[in-house]
This record gives sequence, C-alpha cells and structure tokens, in this order.
Amino acid sequence: MIAIVQPIYVAKIKRANEPIWKDLICQNSYQSEDYMGECFYVYEERVHQGNRFFSLQRTMISEPIGWMNEKSLMLSAYVELPNSEHIYHFSGTGMCYTHPNGGRMDQLYPALHIFEGQAFLPLETVKVGNNIWHRGKIGDTSAWVQATHLI
Repeated sequence: MIAIVQPIYVAKIKRANEPIWKDLICQNSYQSEDYMGECFYVYEERVHQGNRFFSLQRTMISEPIGWMNEKSLMLSAYVELPNSEHIYHFSGTGMCYTHPNGGRMDQLYPALHIFEGQAFLPLETVKVGNNIWHRGKIGDTSAWVQATHLI
C-alpha cells in the first residue's frame, strides 16, 4: 500500500523580487515574479546556514519550482479533516480556486453569485490556517471553496 503524503503548509510568495533557489546550496536562483498570486503546497522544509527554507510545489505530483526562505513566504498550516457527507449550498458570495487558500492566479470562478442556492457536495475538507476549505465539483470542474461561502 502506498502512503499518501499530505502537505505541511500552503504558501504564497510575499514579493516579486525574492529569490527562488534551485537547490539548498543557494548558488543558482531566479526571481519569484512569475509566481506571484499563486498558492503552493509545501511538503519539505530544511534549515540551511541557520535559515528555514521551504520547497514549493504546484501539485502533489509536480516537481518543486524550488526553495524559498521562510522570510519570503506567507505560510499557513495544512491539516486534512474528516469529510462529512453534508450537502451545502452556495451562499452567493466569494470565489473558488484550484487550491485551498488560493491566490488570484488560482481563481476558477471569481464570483460565486451565479451559483447562489445550488448544491455543493464536498469530496475533501482541509483546514488551512484558521479557515476551513471544501473541495467539490462545480459543473465538471473540481474546485476549492472556503466554508464561509457555503450554507
């Protein structure tokens, strides 16, 4: 049986001029500008020369884009929660994303008012920081919605 590893954090990059390191030797880097507004999964953290670094991935199976210093990131703890079979309905507020705690580049629907009152069945539930997020289908698309936008 293969164990599925869960992320320990989700991360957003604070500023566009921060270096992303290809490895922890910290000799080869590039700027984070192209990654602004995205949310990343963090599966690894390491200490190098007294600084904490985090490996950023777009998905569980994607290659890391590189390592970033803790000071360059906004980190939120990621905890998988038991999923209930409760059917929610869209309140008509908020947005939905490709990732829990998504950024502007992760938006699928920028306004959920078009789905107001429609049913939403969560397939997965996580806590990111202090917020609960549910993943479910909206039409044919898998999307993350913050619990505060469901009733």
